[in-house]
Amino acid sequence: MGTPSPSRRFGANGGHAGPRPAALLAGLALLTALALPLPGASGADGASPPLTVLAAGDLRGEIKPCGCSPEGQLGGLPRRLSYLEQARRAPGPAPIVVDLGNNYPEPTEQGRDKIELIRTLLGRDPPQAVLPGPAELALGSTGLGGGLPYVVSNDALGQVFTHVRRVERAGRHVAIYGYLTPTAVYQGHEDFRLRAVDTALLADLRARLAAAGDDAALLLFRG
Repeated sequence: MGTPSPSRRFGANGGHAGPRPAALLAGLALLTALALPLPGASGADGASPPLTVLAAGDLRGEIKPCGCSPEGQLGGLPRRLSYLEQARRAPGPAPIVVDLGNNYPEPTEQGRDKIELIRTLLGRDPPQAVLPGPAELALGSTGLGGGLPYVVSNDALGQVFTHVRRVERAGRHVAIYGYLTPTAVYQGHEDFRLRAVDTALLADLRARLAAAGDDAALLLFRG
């Protein structure tokens, strides 16, 4: 995991902000920060203070940067925890932290030790929502344990995953949804069945957004 990128700020009439819930994608291996001016509570100057969303994931079992991957430096959980601690001490609303999953290695003898350590470190300062990736789903109940707040909105059965996670910051309600492309993960599980994007799924999501009345919505997706 590399150094966090600078925050990107969006104006009230441009970028990803708007009068209706804002949908954000999160698909990053690095920890990044997005400062979002969302409608709702106003600050002392009459403007809504921005909410910060921190996204991380795709560790693939690398707890610290190893320099051994041609794709770049992976891992860095201690650095991530330190950055989150600093971010929470900053002025303004506490950040919303999301994780994109695919954090675990293959379940070899060494890999199993890493899985337990990664799960422990993630649970020490848990995110508000986690989108499980292929690595978690391949491990079944082992990969999905640890009490982490997984979210998969296109699970047709609804037995394993919560369809939406909600947080409140500075008087604003933010819904977090997750989408997994069915072809991106193993589909032989009996406990869940992923719906592909089609008109029915989009209509269902629009209905959920309209009925919930949240101030903003985040969409985490893979695939």
